[in-house]
Amino acid sequence: MGSVVSYSNNVTAALFDAHSQSLTWVTDDEKIKSKDWVLTKTGIPEWQHGFAMVDGTLVPLQFTPGMEGHFDWKKNYSFNVQLVVLPHNLKIIEYVVGCPGSTHDSSTFAKSDIFKNPRCYLTKGEWIGLT
Repeated sequence: MGSVVSYSNNVTAALFDAHSQSLTWVTDDEKIKSKDWVLTKTGIPEWQHGFAMVDGTLVPLQFTPGMEGHFDWKKNYSFNVQLVVLPHNLKIIEYVVGCPGSTHDSSTFAKSDIFKNPRCYLTKGEWIGLT
């Protein structure tokens, strides 16, 4: 295994290990504030049930891993990182790491526990917006 792959695996493992120590799910109060913020900013009542948003970013690799999957649409070698944030305070409430840069944002988010087990996170009518 090459150095870049080894480093990448170590960073990904460290981020997974830190997950439960660094993140907490949104409280009921935070949900209310976020929903109110969405309604105030958009003026669209139907959108207020989307209390969080997901956005991805590409984290460039310093070294070429020699694997096509990490080659992204910006012509760099990278990882795809998805962040789930509350729009009213930008608090990160979930993240997904470890996918190569060529992975589409929606495919990366599909690996999240929120996507796999929405009933554990969302009540009826709630949703999370993909940006």
